[in-house]
Amino acid sequence: MGRHVWVCLGASCRRSGSPEVLARLEQALAEEVDIEVRRYLCFGACTVSPNIVVMPERLWYSYVFPEYVVHVAEAIRHGKVLPGLAHHVRPMIHDAVFRQFAQDGES
Repeated sequence: MGRHVWVCLGASCRRSGSPEVLARLEQALAEEVDIEVRRYLCFGACTVSPNIVVMPERLWYSYVFPEYVVHVAEAIRHGKVLPGLAHHVRPMIHDAVFRQFAQDGES
């Protein structure tokens, strides 16, 4: 099973730079055969945008501005966590999104 990096493209995330985050992550992780960068309509965590989720690790990064992508891609590549960008999402939102991923067979 491969790993997926989901980039939120909801309105707030787009205003905060998620289209550029998506493009930079796609470029940075292009040679990783086990990692696929995907688009997500909206995670609902607008107050901490832009957001990305890494599965199956169930890792959620917030405030991932384009200038952070190099560090985020490196952390994803090596299975590390960037504490400054993790753990900003309210549990209710976090749990709902991961529940949806589980129902979709993404866990």
